[in-house]
Amino acid sequence: MIRVHVFKTGMVEVDEALLYHQLSTNPLAYTGLFRSPKHRVLIPVTSYLIEHPKGYLLYDTGWHKAVRQDPKKHLGYRYLFSKPYLPEGWAVDERLRHFGLSAKDLDYLVLSHLDLDHAGGLAHVKDAKRIMVHEKEWQAAQKDKVRYLSSLWEGVNFETFMTRTNQVFGKASYDVFGDDSVHLVATPGHSLGLTSIVVKNPEDDFIVLGSDVGYAGDSIEKRKIPGVLADKPAAVSSLMWMKDLSQMAGCKGIFFNHDIRQKEETIVL
Repeated sequence: MIRVHVFKTGMVEVDEALLYHQLSTNPLAYTGLFRSPKHRVLIPVTSYLIEHPKGYLLYDTGWHKAVRQDPKKHLGYRYLFSKPYLPEGWAVDERLRHFGLSAKDLDYLVLSHLDLDHAGGLAHVKDAKRIMVHEKEWQAAQKDKVRYLSSLWEGVNFETFMTRTNQVFGKASYDVFGDDSVHLVATPGHSLGLTSIVVKNPEDDFIVLGSDVGYAGDSIEKRKIPGVLADKPAAVSSLMWMKDLSQMAGCKGIFFNHDIRQKEETIVL
């Protein structure tokens, strides 16, 4: 039996154009610059704890606690685009304590990508046994100093991976536990190394943790990719793959990180 615990590790205020590509004819609308406050929306930042018979896997870390005191100093100019909120008790290590766990109990920490709201809490869980990120995401973060904030992972020992040797639902994957139950899948578009997770049981019932392949609960139905893109054709391909999965009999849900309809819950497979 596998349990997937869904919980919030922050909120973020952004322009609504970030949720859907081409919502506005202004190509920079997603930044919110020179846009009316009426276009601002507050969306969740979500992390997931996979409780597997062979160990614990944490997927994404949410915001760093520094955003509670001085978010402008912590994020710099990025604060203009994304205003973070981290209520007391919501930081990733605080959430883990709810389950009676600390970072040292985590067998894996997998980052979907290295954006601020996904990798921000790394410092709070850097004692995880293995901290993993896709090789292409790591390479992109070394080059792009505008999008990525490298200070978030100072002193963190990353293990990069590629999705080559296994397959799940027609895509190359990294089989985490070696038993066909938890697969890391490259779903690029929003970022070059964006990684989703497929969790499934022997009966082929499954869920997909889709990170930022879509930004809203209706992204699949509306076929809307995010406003921020590193590779638009790849983003369309990743979203359409998830659309196909959503129509399979065994699909028990596709979860996007910032979906306002997503509730905190425990999913059992």
